[in-house]
Amino acid sequence: SGWRKSFFNARLARLPDSEMLSFDATEIATEAAEISYAQLGIGKEGSYQHQLGLILLVGQNSHMPVLFRILPGNITDVTTVPDMLFRFDEITDKRRVFAAVLDRGYFSLKNFELFCDSGSRVIVAAKNSQWVIDAMEEAISELWSNKARIPGENFWGWTFEVEPEFEDKKKRTLWVHVYRSDRKSSLENDAFYNNLESFQKKWINWRQDKKGKKEEQCSLLKSPLMKFFEKNGARPGKDPLIPDHDAIDQYTRYFGMFCNVSTMQCSAKEAMSIYKTRDIIEKTFKGGKCNFDM
Repeated sequence: SGWRKSFFNARLARLPDSEMLSFDATEIATEAAEISYAQLGIGKEGSYQHQLGLILLVGQNSHMPVLFRILPGNITDVTTVPDMLFRFDEITDKRRVFAAVLDRGYFSLKNFELFCDSGSRVIVAAKNSQWVIDAMEEAISELWSNKARIPGENFWGWTFEVEPEFEDKKKRTLWVHVYRSDRKSSLENDAFYNNLESFQKKWINWRQDKKGKKEEQCSLLKSPLMKFFEKNGARPGKDPLIPDHDAIDQYTRYFGMFCNVSTMQCSAKEAMSIYKTRDIIEKTFKGGKCNFDM
């Protein structure tokens, strides 16, 4: 631990106090099975392989990896982030991380509980938890107003302070930043309605095959897209499907919207400006994996 502390502190000494840090983890496949860290884990393609894990904190302005850990390949990266941020304090004589940026894989109330209780300042891309959806509902009317427009960007943003109840029955303060993008909405609507209309054409053009497969055996009846049509006994190849407008409206309600959550108070503009630079850590991983003869 002595040399690690000296080594990482030498790197950290170069950083401004306000440096943002991106956090992420990756797995590196290896045939060096004798290495103790090379353990069987699930790779990016879903199959098991010998691998080891690498986690990094990278300065978003300096583009410098400032802290790393190597882990056994059978440890999932989602469990590593609290340990990494706490280790930062330990190595740096309690110097605080100004803020760390994490992708949506780390989004959970359990992680937010750890972040809040330790005073960690993080911004995490959000998943659709109920308290996030509630914030989106509140934001819908605001996101069409000029005051929510983010100058220099092609989207609108609004911030809400929330206090979700955690597993320990306590409430902690978080900030949900909700955004609306016309471009994202257009892409999502085009993809959804093209898929829906294609399904309707397959339905009305369906014919029994030569083996005498009956209407009730039609595979289209098991499609998840059936939830967007009324259950009126329509027969494939004979009766047109009638859209369930309420189901479609509910599904498309949040098209074009996305969120991130922070443990510290900041504006929607600041949160997005910080999060957008997160790709620097992906480039760091790519450089390490691709620019050496490995």
